[in-house]
Amino acid sequence: MKVKYLLLAVTYSVFSLPILAYSKPFDADANAILKEDVPCFFILPTTKALPPKVSVSILVYDIGGPTTEVWGVYYKTPTITPSTTQTCIAYDKATLAEEQSIGKKLEFSRPYSADIATEDFVARINFCLMKTASNQPFLTKTNGQGSCTLEPLNAHKESTFWQRLFK
Repeated sequence: MKVKYLLLAVTYSVFSLPILAYSKPFDADANAILKEDVPCFFILPTTKALPPKVSVSILVYDIGGPTTEVWGVYYKTPTITPSTTQTCIAYDKATLAEEQSIGKKLEFSRPYSADIATEDFVARINFCLMKTASNQPFLTKTNGQGSCTLEPLNAHKESTFWQRLFK
């Protein structure tokens, strides 16, 4: 008899929990390449295009422990927008910015996150700066849990059957 009431209580408590819906805290994915051995950030061409001359900020965070800002830059009226590999904004090397903090040295094998933001749009990328066996830097993906992977950041992955089906 007690088992029946225990099962009923457990079932009731499970189904009475509030259902929470979460959305991504950003609108799109950003991207990065290496230029002169530092990450250079831009918005992927397949995402929302930035209108010209809109204010843009980039904030980079260390996400390998307590999240801390390691670099930030703000362009009130940029002459170019970071929308291609040619117009990307390099870490700690931004020019013509209205405001810029001095970037902390990025550590190898440590996860970072970068946000490119305008007044109504945020694009994000999580990445790690790694070294090859010959000491050449390269960017990798994170595993979503604050750790680095060895998968190159810009590696092309073949779509799965289900991804192609629901495109």
